[in-house]
Amino acid sequence: MLQKLRRTITQLLTDESGLTTMEYALLLALLAVGAILAYRNFGLATSDLATKSTQELPGSEHGPMPPR
Repeated sequence: MLQKLRRTITQLLTDESGLTTMEYALLLALLAVGAILAYRNFGLATSDLATKSTQELPGSEHGPMPPR
C-alpha cells in the first residue's frame, strides 16, 4: 500500500504533460499584455499628434474656435 502511494506520488511529480499547456497560456498572457501596452502607446502618440497638428492650424493660437 505504501509503495503504491509512493509510486503514484512519483508519477505525479514527474508527469510533464500539462506543462506545455501552461507554457502556452503564459506566453499568450504575455503577448496580450504586450499588445495592450503597444495599443495604448499608439493611441497616446496618435492623440498627441492630432493635438499638435490642430494647434498649428491658422487661428488656433487663442485655443479652439467656438461652435457655430
